[in-house]
Amino acid sequence: VIPGASITIQNSETGARRETKADEAGRYNVPQLLPGNYKIAAQAQGFADVVIEDVRLLVNVPTTVNISFNKLGQVAEAISVTTESLQVN
Repeated sequence: VIPGASITIQNSETGARRETKADEAGRYNVPQLLPGNYKIAAQAQGFADVVIEDVRLLVNVPTTVNISFNKLGQVAEAISVTTESLQVN
């Protein structure tokens, strides 16, 4: 469960895209998609991006796609320390 994960669904044939975010329980819903082949991409802070290809949507057939974030992403952190030199009398 990754609350706030960004989900992008793209129709492989038309290029049409829809974006959404996972709710506090990690669920997402993208209603009223046209039938066809789709690619689902998911991003969440601290995890590697997940891409699921060839998701086939049919007319009047609800489809559930569970996304698993299995790999940790790269964490980049920069620490900057600045000091002032003191004058000694």
